[in-house]
Amino acid sequence: MENRYLLDTYVIVQSIKSGLELPQSNYFISEITPQEIFSCEGLQKSERMALEEIFSTIHILQQNETIIKNAKMLQEKYHLTHPDALQASFALSYNLILLTNDLTFKDVQEITVEPFYFI
Repeated sequence: MENRYLLDTYVIVQSIKSGLELPQSNYFISEITPQEIFSCEGLQKSERMALEEIFSTIHILQQNETIIKNAKMLQEKYHLTHPDALQASFALSYNLILLTNDLTFKDVQEITVEPFYFI
């Protein structure tokens, strides 16, 4: 069975800024990811267009009561920021591997985290 990945905001932004395409896989993002990315300063018009194309072809997961409940638990247990707790909660609730280079998630035992290497 193919792995299913939740893409962290950083991974998406860096892949666009580096001009790299993500390898074919089964990718998901949370509904908060586009909001986080489009609020970033300094995105070029071409980068915004590339992001819109990515978002049109990727699974976007919606927040629900389970996400909120799990985010609260993870935030309290690991002292995560609210956005980080939500990302971890999406990974936990949908049984996804969180693809990120953010060391914030290294101690969160409830989820599987894998780094993404830019070559």
